Amino acid sequence: MLSNLEDIRYRIIKKFILKKNISSQRKIISKLPPILAHRVFHYTLTEKDLNLKNPTTFNDKLHYMMLWVHGDKETELADKYLVRKWLEKKGYKNLAPKLYGVYNSAEEIDINSLPKSFVLKCNHGCGKIEFCENKKEFDLESAKQRLSQTLSEDFSTQSLEPHYHSIKRKIICEEFLPHAPGKLPYDYKFYCFDGKVDCILLCSDRANQYKMDYYDLDWHSLPYVKPEYRSKEKHPKPKNLTKMIQIAKNLSKGFPFVRVDLYNINGKIYFQEMTFTPAAGISTRNTDEAFKHFGSLIKLPPKQHKPIHIKLSY
Repeated sequence: MLSNLEDIRYRIIKKFILKKNISSQRKIISKLPPILAHRVFHYTLTEKDLNLKNPTTFNDKLHYMMLWVHGDKETELADKYLVRKWLEKKGYKNLAPKLYGVYNSAEEIDINSLPKSFVLKCNHGCGKIEFCENKKEFDLESAKQRLSQTLSEDFSTQSLEPHYHSIKRKIICEEFLPHAPGKLPYDYKFYCFDGKVDCILLCSDRANQYKMDYYDLDWHSLPYVKPEYRSKEKHPKPKNLTKMIQIAKNLSKGFPFVRVDLYNINGKIYFQEMTFTPAAGISTRNTDEAFKHFGSLIKLPPKQHKPIHIKLSY
């Protein structure tokens, strides 16, 4: 149970910290005990209070799990390299993009050993992918500088997500998945609750405006994202949606919540990643209806460890 004293400290810090700039806010939050840090950090970005005494909403329960539940298994499956073992164990090795190389540093990358097209990315965070369509035109030295910078960053310190903290950082080189110039492939994100798929988030126009549309399992639109973030397109139902749902079910069994992210390119399904804390539990794009609905589907396990102290980067 959270003490009344902690509630008083939270109210004082919350009122004080909003007067500070982002850098100062993060310095202050980094010095707070873990529970208080999560509560204050969430408020600075959403202007809403976390309820960790009786968590009910999606964000409440994500922060509960970050503080008291997530551990070695979540770390392994959030690792974009080690998750391949999970895919193989579940019989889905063929869904992983081809792996061309694994490196401990950017200097180990030998472009001569790679095919004409490929992608380079680090295994411990999200975004910051280096796309190469033609290695004759690829600026490898600039890519190495960016990859080295990303490799030096502890992704957990950006949003207090402790399961990223223990990932042994590497750079991986994978096959270049086909997509139209200037456009990234549609991203299908399956919201799963202990092996049950509730809905699908389709992310489109990811290189520009990043639009989000939710669908139920019969591909009917759902009001789970605020209107300004929705696309105006009528996205066709994937022909192999049933197969994608089954994959998501099998990969998510045993976890109170995990989002299974897949690609579907020209009818071929590719695995992208397992996401345990969408938007780090600080999303402001979803509707209140979505937060309540997703929260109601998570059956929280008992607390499994003490909260881990993570310092925010600034």
